[in-house]
Parts: sequence; C-alpha cells; structure tokens
Amino acid sequence: MKLAPSFFNLLAAAILVTTPLSALANGVEENSLEKRAVWTTCDSWGSSTQGSFTVYQNLWGASAATSGSQCISLDSVSGSTFAWSTTWTWAGGPYNVKSYDNIAYNIATGIKVSTITSIPSTWTWSQTASGTPVNNVAYDLMTTATSDVSGTHTYEIMIWLGAFGGAGPISSSGSPVATPTISGSSWKLYDGYNGSMRVFSFVASSTINSYSGDLNDFLKYLSTNNGFPTSHYLTVLQAGTEPFIGTSVKLTTTKYTVSLTTGTAATTSTTKASTSTTKTSTSTAAGSTGTAPEQCGGATWTGPTVCASGSTCTFSNTWYSQCIPS
Repeated sequence: MKLAPSFFNLLAAAILVTTPLSALANGVEENSLEKRAVWTTCDSWGSSTQGSFTVYQNLWGASAATSGSQCISLDSVSGSTFAWSTTWTWAGGPYNVKSYDNIAYNIATGIKVSTITSIPSTWTWSQTASGTPVNNVAYDLMTTATSDVSGTHTYEIMIWLGAFGGAGPISSSGSPVATPTISGSSWKLYDGYNGSMRVFSFVASSTINSYSGDLNDFLKYLSTNNGFPTSHYLTVLQAGTEPFIGTSVKLTTTKYTVSLTTGTAATTSTTKASTSTTKTSTSTAAGSTGTAPEQCGGATWTGPTVCASGSTCTFSNTWYSQCIPS
C-alpha cells in the first residue's frame, strides 16, 4: 500500500516530539565528536599549546628522506592528561632521523636540577606499522649551564621506552657503560657526544608500553655515577618519537602525564621555550676542526670531520665517530 506524503510528515513530526532532546544530544552527533581529534596537522612545524603543554610537529630532518610524510593529532585532553598520536611514512636516508613529533612540558625559565624533587610521569602507548620500522619512542630532557632557555644545551638525557628495527643511541663506544635498574625496569646506559653536548641515553632492556615512574631518578643516577652537574638547569622536557624509515607507522599515546616539583611547591610554566622543539645538531659548521671529546663523524653527522692537533677521529659505529686524544 502506498502511503500519502502527508502521513510521512506526520510520522516524522511524531518522532521528533516523542524523542527526548537529551537522546538526540547524546546520540550519533556526540559520538562523532568524541572521536574527532582536538587538533591535527601535517605542517612541518605545527603546534598546539594546551595550558602548560605543547604538542609539536617537528619534521626537522625530513629533507634527508627521498619520500614520505607525517601528521600529528592531539586526540583528547582531560586536565593535565593527554592522548595524542602521530602517523608517518619515510623512505630514504635510512641513517637519518626525520623528525621528533612530541608533547612538551613548557619551561619558560630553566629549573636548577638540584632544586628538583620529582618529575612523576606516566606514558601508555602502542605502535603499529606495515613491516618493520626503524625508530624509537623516548623522553628527551636537555639542560643548559644557565637558566636561559635559549642558551646552548650542555647535556641531553634520553629515556628510550622502545627501540625498533635496530635504532640505536649516540655512543662513544657502541656499548652500554652501565645496566642500572631505575623505576623498576632494567636499562642500558649509553654515553656519547653530539658536538659539544654530552648525551646520556637510557635504553629499556625490553619495550615498556606502559611507563610509570619518576624521571628525576634518572638525573639522580647520572649525578651520582656519571658526573652529571646538578648546578645546571633543565630547559627541555619532551616525550615523542624519532623515526628513521618505515611505512604506515602509527604511534598512539592513550595516556600521558608529567609534572615537576621543586621543594614542596609544584613548578608550572605556560610559556613555551623557544628552543625546545629543535633536534638539530648544536655542533659547529662542517669543515671546521673538532676538539676532544667532540663528535667527528657518523651517518647523520654534518659537523667537523677533522680533529684538532693531539686527537684522532676514531670510528665507534655507523652512527658515531669521536675525537680521541692521541
């Protein structure tokens, strides 16, 4: 039986009248909004600041790729708890880092390491890919000799929760210098130089997809065992991924938190550090002369390849050669 159009109009009106507005408000439209990212970009230098945090797209090494792209999304924010993700495909330049997409805790003025009492953080993440990518998933902390956040970085402390496809840290020897247990997990500690900046890298012995601990414990370990100066200032506190090559890779963070306390009062900053988003080398220009113990070569190295008199450029591994006193 064919119904008259007027019947459909009456039926539709009846549905609208008898359906509660709350049900309409909480139905399909709300669900679709829940799935929509708070912010997303595929720009090389995009960023979104949320309170004391900034999510960065940082494609600083993309020029080394023969092809590829990367995008980042801030998926949700609840107070100081963040969910974010990045998707990427990079080909070519297999020994070159292409980017460091990350979430940063904004530091306006450097925080003296000796005054830091804790840096509690949680990070729950997963990664999928087509094939085997080469990348890491890591925290990145940097210090300067003064509280000026635009000053030269003196130390970099990386905490690798995951290493994939043979990705490895900067190392003077190519081997770990220690195997400490920190935050209830076992780590391999590597020590090397990126130009004049000393780099300590803690690499988890096995992938940690759900981390919960105090990042200050790593600084304390280095101070006690490796001469790390607590008189320096923390100016960078980030968490992200460094990709080399891979296809259809997606890093998904479902929960990320970090805070920082000095003494008994929480330290909060809402102004981002202007230098916190760059992972480029702090070395001098190629063609100049390096001095011990500076880096002098490696697959991604663009600085000096000749050492000053009294030292020799010594090969350590594919990634790293160093000026060693003769």
